[in-house]
Amino acid sequence: GSDLRAPQAMVLLSPWLDLACTGGSYTINQGCDPVMQRDKLLNLSQTYRNGLIDSNDPAVSPVLAPAEAFARLPPTLVHVGETEVVLDDALRLQSLSAAVTLREYKDVLHAWHAFFPIMPKADEALAQVIEFIRATLNLQQPQQPQQPQPQQERNGNAEPGESLLGSDFSLGELMALVPEA
Repeated sequence: GSDLRAPQAMVLLSPWLDLACTGGSYTINQGCDPVMQRDKLLNLSQTYRNGLIDSNDPAVSPVLAPAEAFARLPPTLVHVGETEVVLDDALRLQSLSAAVTLREYKDVLHAWHAFFPIMPKADEALAQVIEFIRATLNLQQPQQPQQPQPQQERNGNAEPGESLLGSDFSLGELMALVPEA
């Protein structure tokens, strides 16, 4: 037996789940997605697989597995942009398991989360990830020392380059809450 525990939750951000790139969004959204291009992804897929496994094998393209393979999937949050080439991968995963919560975002680039804190939609998405993990794992927000309030009143909207997450909950604090194996 293995000492590894099954994950209690998963978060997938702009996931590439079909190394054969069979979904229609690989073609339809190609002109809208400046980062991910089907031909480049197929080349990456070929390099990764190194001729050892077919790109249609669920071992490398999990969304090509039968629905039964997802019976024990933990609660899973998936973020994807509506114009990403990997959109159909995310939609297919959602169709395979009721454990999947899919959030489609408008007007974002592939893996827009990396643009935190300069992109408000990245702040929004990361706040959603934190809340999903907190709720799914029944974690409490850590107590923080009182921060002096700014003189100016806040309306809840971030200014360009300003984080909506602010000092309420940092990624480091989130990682500190995750139990060690």
